[in-house]
Amino acid sequence: MSEDKHTAKRIKLADVRDGLTMKDRGCGFKYYVTVNFYPEGGPAEVFIRIAKEGTAIAGFVEALAITISIAWQYGVPWVVLYDKYLHQIFEPKDDESSSLVDAIGKTIDKVIKKWNERDSFTPTTGPVGLDLEND
Repeated sequence: MSEDKHTAKRIKLADVRDGLTMKDRGCGFKYYVTVNFYPEGGPAEVFIRIAKEGTAIAGFVEALAITISIAWQYGVPWVVLYDKYLHQIFEPKDDESSSLVDAIGKTIDKVIKKWNERDSFTPTTGPVGLDLEND
């Protein structure tokens, strides 16, 4: 195997990290998106659970989450990734999203915005002003 020659440095994650989970729907699927953040506030990793576990789509969604997480850990800003995922057109799609990737990208963006807009957070009360059940 050849020696790894890339120069970017991966930002390591703490063993315990804060995050936010949102339930959403898009393109006929129900899914949960969890974004964990660095202590400084930037997104560090994403987990996506789709209701149809074990399907090819669930596998692709998991691969998407891993790719986004690694990109963040190497310093790629969310806006760069989001601009590439937004409005990608392929099946499955619906009236609100041009693809499942587009729908999931929009949900990740909503989670990051909610995290950045939070007033305060405590483990017992959760983010103040956020109603994830009715969002």
